[in-house]
Amino acid sequence: MASRNTPGTKNAGKTKEQRRREAREQAEKLRQEEARRARRNRIFLIVASLLVVALVAVAVYIIMSSSKKTDDDADSTKFTHKSSVITEEAPRNVGKWGGVSVGKDLVAGTSNEGAPEVTIYTDYACHYCGQLEESFGSQLEEMAKNGEITLTYVPVNIYSDNTYAAMGSQADYFIAANDPEHYLAYRSLMWSKLSNPYLSAQGNQMPELSDILDVAKEAGLSDELVSQLGDALNGGTYATYVTQVTEQLRVDRKASTPTVLIDDNVVENWTTLPETIKEYQTAEATATAKES
Repeated sequence: MASRNTPGTKNAGKTKEQRRREAREQAEKLRQEEARRARRNRIFLIVASLLVVALVAVAVYIIMSSSKKTDDDADSTKFTHKSSVITEEAPRNVGKWGGVSVGKDLVAGTSNEGAPEVTIYTDYACHYCGQLEESFGSQLEEMAKNGEITLTYVPVNIYSDNTYAAMGSQADYFIAANDPEHYLAYRSLMWSKLSNPYLSAQGNQMPELSDILDVAKEAGLSDELVSQLGDALNGGTYATYVTQVTEQLRVDRKASTPTVLIDDNVVENWTTLPETIKEYQTAEATATAKES
């Protein structure tokens, strides 16, 4: 008669000790499999953790390298123009990078050949720009008039939400292009009549378009030019150009005013600017004498 497999048949005939031994072996096999799974999981976690650490390290390196490059550019004593972001055509009497230069005739668009170029990036809403103008504006004009320097202003608009400063810089370019003889007079009056009083205390009312037009009239612009200036400011004729010149400063170094240069050398402390110019001229003369 054929035998049948019934529950318990597999262990039939085994002693109690044999069954215990097999149970222990089965338990050991399960323990080893669990240990292998745990080991694989640990290895996976370690590899994943190392990968995360490596990715974080790479990200930090990239960020720090980028930051260091930016800091190095900002801290460098040399000012170098990067690729141009200025696509608008420069107004008459304005240089490639947005600078309005004056030479011994104190007329926009002129220069003193062979003299150092003193360049000042300036914003009509910049408190320190106002201090610089108040302290050294007349002295710098006198140095340009005497042929000692070419004086160049680059009007920018760092504080883009300040409509007064934006219009002021746009007016700089209009006057440089259309009435260059009165450019410096306009700048001087903008600071003494509008910007410095406006910036001297919080709560002062921001100057308006009519105030800028009054200053332009006082600086010597004809009624016709004042009217044209009003139209240009209302229509934003130079708005994009001012924005691009401002962005160029950000690309070249950082958006900070006043940024002051003697030729391509950054002046770290503009509070001693006249003395720094004299020292630069002396050093240049000494170097030239040694070469000859």
